Amino acid sequence: MVSRIASKIQSKSRQLGSGQSASKSRRKSLISGIVLLCLVLLAAGCGPKGYIEGTAYHPSGKVLGGGELLVSVDGKTHVVVTGADGTFRISGIALGSRQIKISFYDSAAGERYQWEGAVQVGIQGAKIRVELSGVLQGFDELIQAVWRQLAGGQWESAKKNLEAITAYAPQGDDEITCRLAWGWYYLRSGESCQKAKQCFEKALSTGKEAEARVGLAAVEAASGQYSLAASHLEQAFAAKPNLQLDYLDLTTGDLQVALASYYLQIGADAKTIQILKQKAQGASARGREVRDKLLLFLEG
Repeated sequence: MVSRIASKIQSKSRQLGSGQSASKSRRKSLISGIVLLCLVLLAAGCGPKGYIEGTAYHPSGKVLGGGELLVSVDGKTHVVVTGADGTFRISGIALGSRQIKISFYDSAAGERYQWEGAVQVGIQGAKIRVELSGVLQGFDELIQAVWRQLAGGQWESAKKNLEAITAYAPQGDDEITCRLAWGWYYLRSGESCQKAKQCFEKALSTGKEAEARVGLAAVEAASGQYSLAASHLEQAFAAKPNLQLDYLDLTTGDLQVALASYYLQIGADAKTIQILKQKAQGASARGREVRDKLLLFLEG
């Protein structure tokens, strides 16, 4: 998929130089292609892969047939549904020792069960037996589950856990973290950009300016307001130069790449290049790949 998109962008690049009358519309189309490529690259992995096969068992001891599992492999979330015999398979797992966390929400019982273990993944795969037990309790466990669920697109489960967290009436930093999580839930699920904005604004007023402004930047970008998005992210860096969001797996460099993409959208090519060359060195492997693609597009 990446190669097809890259070819499409290269084709558009050649067409761009053949005429000036439609340059603006072609630039807009080309930038849209770049953005799509960036999204694909940020989700893509590299290197040899293996797989994990497992059988899940309910705390009652019976195989868990047709159950939706939220599986975190070294922090990367996968969502799988077990077969009638409780089996499941996850492909594209990097080779080596992997830490696995699995959770399952039993809607009938209204409880969430979990399992955790380590496995050595090879080319021939790895097999695990998942005996679910225990219930997530307390703020720390619930908020970690929420971040995993948001990463996996499990909106309903994330919302239920956020509601459970709210019932604890968290205070101080926990309350601010809860508001940030609600904001990302509303934004990523598409339920309400307005509610997301309100959550981030409340977090902004109670102490975590940098993190809250990243959320506000994302809200504005989702609405096509890239100038406002860039302004929020610039203010976030002013408040915390080494800003990174571990719960979203975003390094300082990754956020700088995001900022550069906002400037690209508003036509500030020189600013975009400056950020990519001078401030995005700390990007993750995926972020660096996006940075390099953007520079190739801008500089030829």
